[in-house]
Amino acid sequence: MRSIQAILEDFISEFNPHHLVKLLIIIGGYIFFRQRFMDFMKQKQIKNQLAADEETKKQNLIERPEDYMNSTGVEASEGGWGWGKNTRRKVKKQQQLFEEEIEKSALRAQNNSGYDSDDDIKELLID
Repeated sequence: MRSIQAILEDFISEFNPHHLVKLLIIIGGYIFFRQRFMDFMKQKQIKNQLAADEETKKQNLIERPEDYMNSTGVEASEGGWGWGKNTRRKVKKQQQLFEEEIEKSALRAQNNSGYDSDDDIKELLID
């Protein structure tokens, strides 16, 4: 096995400006084309992602067309004048859904025989 010093001396003795230019062209070309390739791949990924999003929107439109009906009258004007009214409607809808879920869970808790009722606990405390 040759020593590092011998390898370095061979490299220096064989090295000439022509090798330096070739090395610079190879490294510079790699850096240049890598940047171009990365930009191209970013653009391609964005286009693919937009196409996939568009396809998802079309699929959702087919599955639930009532969500995408053209609104007329007051609904159309609410969307056009800013986000305030639209957001308030969404919040009201969320509150209604939340209240319905609370009521459902309360009914489930009452009907569920797995939980001890207050009367059962009082009977156990008296005994």
